[in-house]
Amino acid sequence: MKPSNGNIADVPDWIEEFAGKDHEEREGLYARDDSLDPDEILAGVPEGCRDVTLFRYACRLRGEGRSRQEANTLVLAAAKASKFPTKEAIRKIEQAWKYPPGGMSPEEIQQKSIKIWEWNDLMAQDVPKPYWLVEDLLPEGFGVCSSAPKIGKSFLMRQVAYAIATGAPVLGQFEVNQGGVLYIDLEENLTFAQEGWSAIQRKFDTDKYGLPKDLHVTLDWPTFDNGGLEEIEKFLDINPGVRCVMIDVLSNLWPEAKRLGNIYHQEYKILKPLKDMAEDRHISFLVLHHDHKSESKDPLKKVSGSQAMTGVPDVIWQPFRKRGESVGRLDVNGRSVREHRVPLAWDNWNGGWVAMSNVEEMDY
Repeated sequence: MKPSNGNIADVPDWIEEFAGKDHEEREGLYARDDSLDPDEILAGVPEGCRDVTLFRYACRLRGEGRSRQEANTLVLAAAKASKFPTKEAIRKIEQAWKYPPGGMSPEEIQQKSIKIWEWNDLMAQDVPKPYWLVEDLLPEGFGVCSSAPKIGKSFLMRQVAYAIATGAPVLGQFEVNQGGVLYIDLEENLTFAQEGWSAIQRKFDTDKYGLPKDLHVTLDWPTFDNGGLEEIEKFLDINPGVRCVMIDVLSNLWPEAKRLGNIYHQEYKILKPLKDMAEDRHISFLVLHHDHKSESKDPLKKVSGSQAMTGVPDVIWQPFRKRGESVGRLDVNGRSVREHRVPLAWDNWNGGWVAMSNVEEMDY
């Protein structure tokens, strides 16, 4: 049966534009196309435009300079959500990778080529040593502190903030490079915040280190999709002495979910600007996050969210203690730190955590 005109959908503008261009023009269009919405693609492409849309998406990733591995992950995720054959999706990626990234000419690519070092030259370079805000615990860059609820991670975060602002050793053991701190506390009201900081103060020798300098605390901040990142940038511009930004907790600044889509892609887009800001300004970001309830032999798999939540950070802290017990630990991991474990003792009434030394091997 021939369908009536009322059942025929209008052809999208971008398909008409695509159809009207010759092969050479289409290559440039693919490489530079920014009109696609990745979240909508990763949520699934309707049948009838999957072939072209997934190819355009692969070309966009190529144009953005994404790695082939990341393109495989994203395009295949979109193909699965779209019920599009995996082999065909792989062909779209292969086709996209035939074209220069960003639509650049071979001459432009040569001019912007990545520096490749001879090994001897690389090792002879005079490069600055990594900057540690807290020795062996917190380098400059982006970090996540994650654990189960109500085991004392906010206490730990406040202790570290207080120590950095006073120059006192963190946990009584780890040396700091003193600097300013912005502590964004979105879990407490004014009464509990004051009580919490008073408890932290009792843990420190005020006569020796004095009161904190350049420690800023706020109980309110806009979410990332309402100018939260821009407000942090403004604050850092006005307060150049601040070397660390702490967010307690990250979920309270998380953008409102407006679309369904690939969770890795969404989290990566949210976390990467924080990491970039830390690297550009040579400061430390440390955000507090929560573990999920499921058990895993791999501690990193306990961190709630996708692999972006553990893949993007330069350092990951995982404090742990059993309910009702005073002995715990801090697991430290990441690309910028040596993997190690710090034995801890917990005292809720006197400022939280303290590092333990010469402790026998314990089951905790």
